[in-house]
Amino acid sequence: MINAIKDAAKVFSGQSASFVIRFITSILVARWLGAEGKGLYASLIMIPNMMVTLGELGTRQSIIYYLGRGIFSLNSIVNTAIVLISSMTVPLALLCLLIYNNYYISLFPLISQLFAILIIPITLLVKVLSGVFLGLNKVGIYSKVTWIPAIIELTMCSFLVKFLHFGLVGAVISLVLGSLFTIFYGLSLVVKDVTFNLKYCQLSVAKAIVTKGVLFALALFIIQINYRIDVFLLKSMVPMDDIGVYSVGVSLSEVLWQIPSAIAVVILARTATSNSDSQKYRVAQALRVSLITMTVISLIAVIVLNYLIPVIYGTDYSRSVVINRILMVGTVIFTFYKILNSRIAGQGKPLITLLLFIPCLLVKVMLNLWLVPIYGIIGAAWASNISYLLASLLILIAFCKIEQISIKEVLVFKKNDFLFLSNLPPKL
Repeated sequence: MINAIKDAAKVFSGQSASFVIRFITSILVARWLGAEGKGLYASLIMIPNMMVTLGELGTRQSIIYYLGRGIFSLNSIVNTAIVLISSMTVPLALLCLLIYNNYYISLFPLISQLFAILIIPITLLVKVLSGVFLGLNKVGIYSKVTWIPAIIELTMCSFLVKFLHFGLVGAVISLVLGSLFTIFYGLSLVVKDVTFNLKYCQLSVAKAIVTKGVLFALALFIIQINYRIDVFLLKSMVPMDDIGVYSVGVSLSEVLWQIPSAIAVVILARTATSNSDSQKYRVAQALRVSLITMTVISLIAVIVLNYLIPVIYGTDYSRSVVINRILMVGTVIFTFYKILNSRIAGQGKPLITLLLFIPCLLVKVMLNLWLVPIYGIIGAAWASNISYLLASLLILIAFCKIEQISIKEVLVFKKNDFLFLSNLPPKL
């Protein structure tokens, strides 16, 4: 348990440093671009990010699963996965251009579209590399330098957006340049253990990755759509500056997800490399600790952000306070999904996630179409909360059924839930 805590602490520290830096970058971008520009930026990068979840073909989760169980060699998995994701880049890029120039007609300059599309191949390769590190249970390596790309993005954004006044284009270029570092660093580590050669690409491995991964990909795609479908739908229902205000409220509420996400990464990796039945109790313990932590921090955040948002982001984003306050409820509730689904995913059961999240997505779409015309972006926030609540209830029921554990065992707090914290060594 101590090793798992140490791994979670490493992931959390790396992700937290990265998130804090990117949080600062997002504040600056919001101030420099204004509410309307922020809305354009959020809409621009959303499309390639959505394409990534579809084009990944679930390779990250498949790599973790097959490496963790030693089913295929490292060479065959890495080389085959790279060929697979490379084959997806061109069709996904064309699909992005199609959406940009038909749904977002005349909103984005061509150069900003092209740089945004670069997010697709870069992120796909990062997914493969992170899958390798997690599949080999090298969690420390996975999270060691996550803050460096964030520094690069902040530096380049300051130079291109603030000083050269490149606006939207400069913000996207900065994002791309930061991500490139992750690829170079990851490859420098992987090259020590992997020989890059097409002869290692095997049809049987490709078939196994796609067979296992396609459900992961569809599940992740549905989840990502659920996260961002409101931003997509808002384009036809509210002004672009409202989308900017809404995106700030969303990003602030999702800050808290760094806590369960860090724990989820460790659970995913350890579940993929271990069949121990006792892990279900550790997962339940992690859920309870995350829930109480998230609740306390969210209450503090609601109070503090009420005063900080207008000061930090500017008065243009004052309405983000209300959005953030509403979404904090759903953010805490969604901890159920973040933690419990990591166990299910690590067991190689993405179909369950897919089947659970489809009704959540449909509910969110219908609620947005109903509530946004009446209540604007506040309606979109409540649509998200209801969707998160439904997802959390469904994943809790599924987890208990799969693990043959009662809901009471999962939810009822125990005296020893926090005792392991006192056993942590001074240095993690």
